[in-house]
Amino acid sequence: MMADESVGQATSVEGPVEGPIEGVAEAAVIGATPSAETSDSGGSGRGAILQPLRLRDFRLLFTGETISLIGDQFHFVALAWLALELTGSGLALGSVLLVAGLPRMVLVLVGGALADRISPRSVMLTSNALRTFVVGLLAILVLSGRVELWMLYPFALFFGAVDAFFWPAQGTIVPMLVDENDLPAANGLTQGSQQLTGLIGPALAGVFVAAVGTGWAFGLDAASFAVAALAIYLIVGGRRPTSTGEAEPGLLRTIATGVGYAWRDPAVRSLLILSAAMNFALSGPITVGLAWMADNKFDGGASAFGFMLAAFGAGALAGAIAEARTCALLPSSATKAGPPPLVGKCRIRMPAACMKRAVGRWLAP
Repeated sequence: MMADESVGQATSVEGPVEGPIEGVAEAAVIGATPSAETSDSGGSGRGAILQPLRLRDFRLLFTGETISLIGDQFHFVALAWLALELTGSGLALGSVLLVAGLPRMVLVLVGGALADRISPRSVMLTSNALRTFVVGLLAILVLSGRVELWMLYPFALFFGAVDAFFWPAQGTIVPMLVDENDLPAANGLTQGSQQLTGLIGPALAGVFVAAVGTGWAFGLDAASFAVAALAIYLIVGGRRPTSTGEAEPGLLRTIATGVGYAWRDPAVRSLLILSAAMNFALSGPITVGLAWMADNKFDGGASAFGFMLAAFGAGALAGAIAEARTCALLPSSATKAGPPPLVGKCRIRMPAACMKRAVGRWLAP
């Protein structure tokens, strides 16, 4: 996805939700005060934030993806616990998660560029259908007792690659399903769903895995992908218009343009570096470390692992609310030349925009 779209007023902030640790440095959208744009869409407060749910297509997307996000938490806890059950090794668990992360890192720019060229609905539908089949196959292998550690590596590789195409498409489809005035509220609902499922999902997943095992957890995840695929299939919007025959820039050129913009903008560049550093320092060590400690140091097992992840999600949610409220209190006159043209006012329910303004002001001469 081109960088000017990823920070504009008419875009959605997205990111893969592989686990509660992933995306700690990403924007959250809960708790911001109603903006002028939201008020224009027919109300304020709770009525304004719920406005997009009156639209059938967005309601289908929100429902399907919320169910899928809960399934993702079951998938994450079950995958980590399965790796530990098979080997008892934190190194094995870390290597499985690494294999899942590499294709996501390499292919996400390609996925973003493709999401601007083809129908995001088609990408999401195909992704969910593929994940339903693959996760269902893994569930059968686990339940039949035939799963081996080496099988987790191609599974993780495939899952990471599909994520790289799915998440940019999800971010692209939201502005295609709602009016521009409803977009801040739609972003709020989407990101709020991710935050809340990151809070309650791991605890439920941990208890479920401890009670019935990892195989049924993967089965539940496969069912959640099937529900999400059905919801997306029923969506009417999210389709690109037929090509007009005009020449489009090449895929690599599109990616280079987006990367170049992000790197030239001091604020965006600083946020990217900060996000990468925080995820490098926190995501891997904490994700692997918590699972290993729950397996080797605590009596709770998978339940303890799930509740620790839920506690981390609770902290992230509290920080997101505090960040959003702080952003909402910043006056528009906080910068010398006003807000950046691609970001708009801070009160658009996107704390990432607030962070960009703040970093931009700090870097300004």
